Amino acid sequence: MPADRLPWAVNAEGVAMASLPVTRFSETGAWSRGLIASRWPAIFGLLILVGLLDHWAGFEISVLPLYFLPLAWAAARWGLVGGLWLVLPATLVWLLADYGHPYEHDWYRIVNALGRALAFASAVVATRFLLERPGHPRVAADGGEAVMNSAVDVCTSCHSVRPAGGDWEDPVAYLREEAACELHAKLCPTCAHRAWVDSRKRGGA
Repeated sequence: MPADRLPWAVNAEGVAMASLPVTRFSETGAWSRGLIASRWPAIFGLLILVGLLDHWAGFEISVLPLYFLPLAWAAARWGLVGGLWLVLPATLVWLLADYGHPYEHDWYRIVNALGRALAFASAVVATRFLLERPGHPRVAADGGEAVMNSAVDVCTSCHSVRPAGGDWEDPVAYLREEAACELHAKLCPTCAHRAWVDSRKRGGA
C-alpha cells in the first residue's frame, strides 16, 4: 500500500495522525450543529404531513404513532435535546389537527395535549436509548474515536503501525481490533490497474 494512500497522514518523524469523521451523539451541542447541517426541512415537512393526515383522518381515527416518525428522526439526527425541542412543535401540530373537535369541557383539550406531549417525549427518549445502548454501531464508533484520533508510529517501509506504548502490528489488524472497524477486502483502482498491467505483461511474455 503506498504511503500516500494510507488512511492517515505521516509526518517527518514517521508519526501518523489517524482521523475519521465520527459523530459523537452524546455531546450536548450535537443537536445544534445537526440542526444547521442536517435535514431539518425534511423533518419538519414530515411532521406537517403527519398533521395533515391526522386532520383528514378525523376524530375517530388516531394516527398518533405516525408522529413518532419525525420525532425519532430528530432524536437520531440532533440528539436528545434536539429531539425534545421538537416535542413542542409536534404538540402544536396535533392541536391544529384536532381543531374543531368538540369537547364537553375546554380543559379536556389541554389534558389531551399534555398526554400527547408526554408520548412524544417518551418516543424521543426511547429512540436515544436504543441508539446509545451497548453494542450499537454508533456507540462502538464513539468508543473507537479515541483510537482513531490518537498518534501512532508508521513504518515507512512495511507500513506496520505501533500505538503509544505498544508493539508493531499489521495496520489492518490494528484497525479491526483497536478501532472496532469492520473491514472488507477490496482492491483499490490503483492496485487493480497494476494487477491488470502485470497480467498483460505476463501474458505477452
